[in-house]
Order: sequence, then structure tokens, then C-alpha cells
Amino acid sequence: MSFVYAKCWTTLRKSLWNDLISLSNNIQDSWSVMGDFNVIAEVEEKAGGMPNRLEKSCMGNNYTWCNNRDAPNTIWKRLDRVLYNSEWFDLYNKTIVNHLAIASSDHASSTGGLH
Repeated sequence: MSFVYAKCWTTLRKSLWNDLISLSNNIQDSWSVMGDFNVIAEVEEKAGGMPNRLEKSCMGNNYTWCNNRDAPNTIWKRLDRVLYNSEWFDLYNKTIVNHLAIASSDHASSTGGLH
């Protein structure tokens, strides 16, 4: 299991992506990567603000981050996620991710569990 806290700027995230690719090529067992990737994967993972240019089994809130501004300046994004390889899925195919409510942070808490 690996945990990620990615940089906010695309250029600063590139070394993380390269490291994850390198790791994935060397891991033969089950592997999960989770945390704050600081990027959305689909247009639907953002609400509010300027349109986003994208880089190339979840329950709970659709969004995991908020800029905590009053409407109409509120922006919501899904920045936190869990990724896993097929070996992980073969062993733990009932893995679920639950995004909890945003409480004292700008990020929602995430809990993972095997069921």
C-alpha cells in the first residue's frame, strides 16, 4: 500500500507520476495507492469555478475538496482517491472507499475497508 500527497502544480507532480509508473512496473503483488492526487480525472469531478483542463466503487460525497468560499465562488473537486492493481482486486474484490463529510479541513476524510 502506498500513500500519496501530490503537489498542486502539474509540473511538480510529474516526478510523482514517474515514480508511480516505475513502482508499478516492479510490483508483482497486490498494490493500492491512495491519497490526495490534487488532480481530477474527469470533468464531472469538479463543480464551480473556471472549466478545468484535464490531464491524461466509491460511496459518499462525489467531491472530496472544497475551497470553502461562499456561493457563487464555491468550487468542489474530487482530488482524493484510491487506485489498485488487478492483483489487489483479485484478493480484495470487495474493497470499498467511503468519502466522509468535510469537517475541520478543506478535504473530506476517506475510509477504506474490506468487506
